[in-house]
Amino acid sequence: MKLAVVTAGAIGGYFGGLLAASGAEITFVARGAHLQVLQQTGLVLKKPDGELHLTPGQYRVTDNAAQAVRGAGMVLFAVKSYDTHAVALSLLAGLGETVPVLSLQNGVENEEVLAALVEPRRTAGGVAYVLARLSAPGEITADNTGRLAVAAYSMAGGPVAHLDEFAGLCQAANIPLEKTGDIAKLKWSKLVFNSALNGWTAYRNTTLDRVLAEPEDRQGYEETLRETFEVAIALGVNLDPGIVEQTMARSLRLGAAGSSMLTDREMGRRLEFEALNGYVARKGRELGIPTPYNALLARELASVNPI
Repeated sequence: MKLAVVTAGAIGGYFGGLLAASGAEITFVARGAHLQVLQQTGLVLKKPDGELHLTPGQYRVTDNAAQAVRGAGMVLFAVKSYDTHAVALSLLAGLGETVPVLSLQNGVENEEVLAALVEPRRTAGGVAYVLARLSAPGEITADNTGRLAVAAYSMAGGPVAHLDEFAGLCQAANIPLEKTGDIAKLKWSKLVFNSALNGWTAYRNTTLDRVLAEPEDRQGYEETLRETFEVAIALGVNLDPGIVEQTMARSLRLGAAGSSMLTDREMGRRLEFEALNGYVARKGRELGIPTPYNALLARELASVNPI
């Protein structure tokens, strides 16, 4: 089965690279300097267990999304949340009638945007568990080995097409894959973490250990986790009651970890705060739940957002 990876950023490039290295047929979508390096030199994955170098002969790459998805059995959709609508529109001309589009994006809104364009029956949610960043054109750095979770059912309620075949490809690439009937729980669990990790590291423009070393910031970080948890519970999401304490303990163990949004700020790229802190703050206002820290992060990150 051919897989189209839209696009070859930190998440798509990392998991797509692992799949390509194991022999899966992968077509990446990329642009700019990243596209040029992927075409001319190859892709480098810097992982905790060593570097993986892929040559351009181990995958295909194009800047044309419709061309990339033509003939694919599944699309791994991994663009920044602010690009969801535009990129989804760009691939429609090449998308097959039964081809599922699996969102591996941050945030919890993207599937609704995708479903409105490519149909609910062809849209499914997923969660990528990897601390990865596009550290340079053609280079992705990951702080952990990563795993995936995917919805067993589409947004329309039916089984996700070709999911068993995709699971086989992940197994061959040593990518742990979980199929779940409650993707909302997993996506919100990740949002609890990401709203704090991405928000605070990008806001303070530094690594997590330095954020948590400051008592006021540490308190703000934990309260950000709690706010996101409370919004999720109010929306009926079945989160574990101890997730705030568990996520805080995990954060304290991460040391000098960065985040994708911190890397984006360092490199002058657009920031994805609206899908994380901005979303939590908006939902909090709608539900009457105070979210002062998420609102603070959204406001401050908007002031340094380059676009």
